[in-house]
Amino acid sequence: MKQEAERAIPRLEAIGDEAGLSQAWYLIGEAESFWANAQGMIEAFGHAIDHAERAGDRPAVGKATLWCVIATATGMTRPEEGLRSVDALAARAPGDLHVAAWHKLTRGWFLAMLGRVDEGRDLVRSGRAVFEDLGLALTLGGSSIAAAWLEEIGGDLERAERELRSGFELLTSLGEKAFLSTVAGVLARCVALRGGLDEAEELAQIGEEAAATDDVYSQALWRQARALIHARRDEHERALELARQALELVEPSDFCELRTRAFEDLAEVHRLAGRNDDAAEALRRAIDVWDRKGAVVVADRLRARLAELTAP
Repeated sequence: MKQEAERAIPRLEAIGDEAGLSQAWYLIGEAESFWANAQGMIEAFGHAIDHAERAGDRPAVGKATLWCVIATATGMTRPEEGLRSVDALAARAPGDLHVAAWHKLTRGWFLAMLGRVDEGRDLVRSGRAVFEDLGLALTLGGSSIAAAWLEEIGGDLERAERELRSGFELLTSLGEKAFLSTVAGVLARCVALRGGLDEAEELAQIGEEAAATDDVYSQALWRQARALIHARRDEHERALELARQALELVEPSDFCELRTRAFEDLAEVHRLAGRNDDAAEALRRAIDVWDRKGAVVVADRLRARLAELTAP
């Protein structure tokens, strides 16, 4: 689909088809999202917005703006710049309630990264309430990942698990698969970290079965969850194999939380196997990503964990 859209662009430019160009760039942005390429999403959806504006297609502007807002937050844009960027993007889709809701969620993430977790949580809840009011059940269920990410930023896995369970139950009741694969994977990882290994294994299986083969996010998550399960069962070789597979999948990605989770989980796998030097190196890689993202609260928490790990 991406290659077809790229081939179509010169022809659409030649005839001045702004609506067609917007659609082509939107399809390219969708493809970049499957590969967890935030910068590619920002560029493609940015072009889609520009062409949709010229075409006077307000719904298309809203669709592309929504994904551009999300990519700005999930990628490597730092919080201070990110807050300005999502504000400017939301202003391009005035009156679009779906965009307004995601604007609140992404502002919430950025504030949490700066240590303002309570403010961020209020924004995330307010944004998700819009999805509920609009009857967007799939989006409400899928956005449990967003709510859980905020709680992980704040260091509260118990709250993160509660958010994910709510989303998982809703998506299961709807018979949905695309969002479910990711929610199941994140929930499996969270449950494994909190010690519920049997349930985590079941959830990881659901995530694996529902995941599209080219969905990097979901494919990495079920492997990370299984790696943690095997590590806690002292099955260290299999755990390391899965953790490395997950890391290989996400290495090309610039989705901040996807990369850092992979490094953090690899560190945990090494730690449980008694390989503290390797665990420390993986933690340093995670800290480097969070530092470049500007997520002070998370980077500092990982530094404290690193200090404990390397203490004589």
